[in-house]
Amino acid sequence: MRRFWGGVEGVLHPATAVLLLAWGLWEVYTGRALYPLPLSLAVIASAGLLGPVAVVTAWMALPSLAILAALFTFTDAVSTTLRIIAIALVATSAFTAPSPIHTAYMLARLGAPPIIGFSHLYVLRLLQLLRDALREAMYAAAGRGVRSRLRLVTLLPIPLLVHSVRLSMQLAEALYVKYPTPSRTWLRRPVLRLADAAVLGYVAVATVLTLLGAPGAV
Repeated sequence: MRRFWGGVEGVLHPATAVLLLAWGLWEVYTGRALYPLPLSLAVIASAGLLGPVAVVTAWMALPSLAILAALFTFTDAVSTTLRIIAIALVATSAFTAPSPIHTAYMLARLGAPPIIGFSHLYVLRLLQLLRDALREAMYAAAGRGVRSRLRLVTLLPIPLLVHSVRLSMQLAEALYVKYPTPSRTWLRRPVLRLADAAVLGYVAVATVLTLLGAPGAV
């Protein structure tokens, strides 16, 4: 869990992560998707997720590029694919960089119900369970002679969907019984660190370059 979420202290302050998400989406919206890419990659690498995110991003981007290239010009296909990648990376960096405990603390300070503040932790646990379920399903399929990745892709979605629905129902029942109380002692409060200063500095410089009309549009 330390590696997946960049340690107990997280990589970024939750407020910095929210700013990164808002700024990154705005840059993509205004047609400057190149600015958020290096910053998002740096944050993801700091969280120890560069390898898995690279695989998922390639799996998402290559089919999109092929489909768009068949429908439009190759230049338009590359531009649109880069925007899709930028949105995915910005969202990934913003949601994985803060510690879930810090996110829950900030949401509680803003008056959000505990069930919302701790949803980050529930999603983390559910993702870990789904990852383990996917690994077990792949081992089970391989034990039954299914070696082709194409057959795995066609066979696994329905069993995994059923498994996810069952897990969601069990999680909902557990949340109903064990609803977190509003009174809670926080042992770890988020603090601004050097990584936050670096992200804020990058955002400030990129914003100035955008206002000055520097190249970076895609």
